[in-house]
Amino acid sequence: MVIENQLCESCHTSNDPKWLQVANTEGYKVHIFDGSKAANCIECHGVRLHVFSPPQEVCIQCHTEDKQIAEQTIGTHCTSCHEFLATSGDLIPENQKCISCHDGKESMGVSFPNNAHSDPNCISCHDPHKENIFPNCTSCYTAGGGLHNMPAHNNCLSCHQLHDGNQLRANCLSCYPDKERHNPSEKCSDCHSFKS
Repeated sequence: MVIENQLCESCHTSNDPKWLQVANTEGYKVHIFDGSKAANCIECHGVRLHVFSPPQEVCIQCHTEDKQIAEQTIGTHCTSCHEFLATSGDLIPENQKCISCHDGKESMGVSFPNNAHSDPNCISCHDPHKENIFPNCTSCYTAGGGLHNMPAHNNCLSCHQLHDGNQLRANCLSCYPDKERHNPSEKCSDCHSFKS
């Protein structure tokens, strides 16, 4: 039996407070009201009518590969990150949504030059829809010159500690402890170039 969207909308876009109103929610804007290839309400809610938390198999009907990888990688349902009923923003989660599950790491605190990672979006580096959610630094940075060409310096994460407030000098001293008193107020890279 086909139930037309208009029947659902007669309650859920009626401005009647006794019904959940969905016209201004981000999930329904994208999936029903955006004017492009809109879904039918029943396609998602027909499995369990008036049970509004969709079962695991609903999103996968259209978002097959992305959904499977994200669910396996982070072990959660799409709506855990994508707030379907949000009335502001969009379906792409903001940093605060990620932070709510990831140990409250509110600041990257990364010791990269020129504040490169001082205010990024989590999804700039971490895409939960890919099998490897960890960043590949070379997708944004070309292999540097100078000291980056030394074998001891070719693994970005051996010096750049992501989500950690350590400064690069402290990281250098972990390999060169005898230099602790050598120009202690300077960054090592001020004199020892990691650029070409």
